[in-house]
Amino acid sequence: MKISEAKQEIAQFLPQKNLIYIRGYIMVGIGVLIALGTIIAPNVGIMSFKNAWLPVASFVILFTGVVEAFDTYISRNTPRFYVNLQFAILDLVVGWVVLFSLNYPAYKLSILIAVFLMIKGLFRVIGAYAGHFATTKPTMIGGGISFLLGFLIWVQWPGEPTTAILSFCLSVEIALRGWALVRLAEWLGNLEE
Repeated sequence: MKISEAKQEIAQFLPQKNLIYIRGYIMVGIGVLIALGTIIAPNVGIMSFKNAWLPVASFVILFTGVVEAFDTYISRNTPRFYVNLQFAILDLVVGWVVLFSLNYPAYKLSILIAVFLMIKGLFRVIGAYAGHFATTKPTMIGGGISFLLGFLIWVQWPGEPTTAILSFCLSVEIALRGWALVRLAEWLGNLEE
């Protein structure tokens, strides 16, 4: 795909630039807060849930899937429709499964979360490389970190994953995706000028 065609394809998101900014900053903020929460108080309990950062992170992933489904609807006339649809479905399914599987021990959820992080990371790295946008570096960095976190969970380094580690990795994924959205909105602002 040529760079000018890619710019035209992305230009349809110019009217949503401010919403992308807001969504990006919210995702960065929530991701950082959950990550800090898992570091400061990893065994916090909310209502009847022990280690309650995992349900919070899974709810955010689920809600992000709903928002990505809306993005998919907006991009229904572009070649990126199926990629956006895959992202939305993956977030919805993983968020739903983790949210409603909270009584399972962490080792049972770890493979699902590891695969989720590796798939999302690889898709973002490959998509950024193929897209040739100004946001390629942040997207590739975020995708690489997500893949690495998923791989570390999968190989159980530095040990068997706990719910705190799983929620930390999901929160980093949320924050990195928010950062990429902020960079995309900045790029859209520059494109608009």
